[in-house]
Amino acid sequence: MLTIRNGRLEDCVDLLTVYMGTHWQDGYSTVEEVKDLHRGSHFSRWGWLVAEIDSRVVGEIIFRTERNSRTGKLGLIRDMSVDIRYQKQSIGKSLTQAAEEILRKKGVTRVIADSPPEAYNFWMKIKYYSRGELVRIETHPDNIPTKRSRIVKCRILNGSSTIPRSLRFSNLSHPGLLVDTAADIIDGRRKGHILEFTVEDECIGYGAIISKNGSGSEFVVDVTKSGEAYVDVVIAKTGKHASKWRSKTVESRVPKDQLSKFMEVADWSLETDRHIPVTRLV
Repeated sequence: MLTIRNGRLEDCVDLLTVYMGTHWQDGYSTVEEVKDLHRGSHFSRWGWLVAEIDSRVVGEIIFRTERNSRTGKLGLIRDMSVDIRYQKQSIGKSLTQAAEEILRKKGVTRVIADSPPEAYNFWMKIKYYSRGELVRIETHPDNIPTKRSRIVKCRILNGSSTIPRSLRFSNLSHPGLLVDTAADIIDGRRKGHILEFTVEDECIGYGAIISKNGSGSEFVVDVTKSGEAYVDVVIAKTGKHASKWRSKTVESRVPKDQLSKFMEVADWSLETDRHIPVTRLV
């Protein structure tokens, strides 16, 4: 019999087996590695459900909410995994429906997930549909011009153990990316910096940039409605920050409908991201 319930850290013993089949490319090999994914600055226990059959956890779904200036309060599904031996048994559908019910009670009207191509048919079957495209952009930090502004101030957030409430939003960036990147930095999983941009002491945007293994960096930026006039400064200063690590490349994932804002700052090589944003009204 299938049971959907809130997850507990002891479930990570079973989830390691699930991950070795569904997240094999990430190389998870210990229970502690799986536990690390279920705690930290952006993880909420209310947003973690597991699927249990005969006292064995065979799947999970992780989700949260985020403010979006265009569509209001969003629900974000950040991961959904089902043991490959139990797939095509409606477990994923049951997990998703249970998550949607919780999100609906929290005032969410739209839910978004990122689907790899091989899972897109699953999302279509449960009435999720594609929502735009993500484009991966890349250049050398030297190709990004130095943008100076007497109006926009920038500072590095140091020593924070929590994600600032003002950072938990999306406006121009793809929902979830800014918070995920900032959390990796705050929780010590990745080397990086979080940049806060202000105009007359009002926060108008954030940039989060990480140094990847090897010689590259990756960044995410977003601005508030009042910061849209300064988006070029936020993009340039965040991307240029990769020069501090002598990175040979700096890249980002951006919604296709926002690509022009980045192209106005620098020349980037472009590649369609493999993940497909999908959405559903709840």
